[in-house]
Amino acid sequence: PRARAWFQQAAQAGIAEARYRLAIMQSQGDGGEVDRGAALFGMESLAAEGYVPAYLPTAVMYAHMPPQPDTGALGAEHLAKVYLWASAARARLRDPALLDATAQLLANVLAVMPSAWQPGLDRQVADHLARFAAPGTASHRAPNASPGA
Repeated sequence: PRARAWFQQAAQAGIAEARYRLAIMQSQGDGGEVDRGAALFGMESLAAEGYVPAYLPTAVMYAHMPPQPDTGALGAEHLAKVYLWASAARARLRDPALLDATAQLLANVLAVMPSAWQPGLDRQVADHLARFAAPGTASHRAPNASPGA
C-alpha cells in the first residue's frame, strides 16, 4: 500500500515513469484494489503522449476487455484500439520478448479484424508515431516491467 501511495504522489506530479508504474499496480491490484478503469485510463493517456512503454500494456488491456454480450467478441472500438497500440509498440519496441508478444497480439487481432479497417488505422498509427519521432519528445525507452494486465 505504501509504494502505491508514493507512486500516486509522483504520478500526480506528472512523472511519466510513476504514472506507468501506478497504472500497472492498479491493473494488478498491487498495494490496493484492482482498478482496471483507472489503469486503462492512465496507461492509454501515457501512450497517447508517446510514452513507448505504455503502448503494449494499453493494447493488452484493451484485448482483455469483456466481450460484447450479443456476439461474444471484442467490441469494434476495443479491437481497433488493440490494433492501434500494438502497431505502435511493434514500431517502437526493441526488446525481442516484447516484440514477440506484440506480434502474437497483432496476429490474433488481424485474424478477426475486418481488413477494410487496416489502412485507416495504419494512417492513425503513422500520424501518432510522426508526432513523437523528434528527439526530446515524450517517447521513452521501456523500463523492465511486465506488459500489464
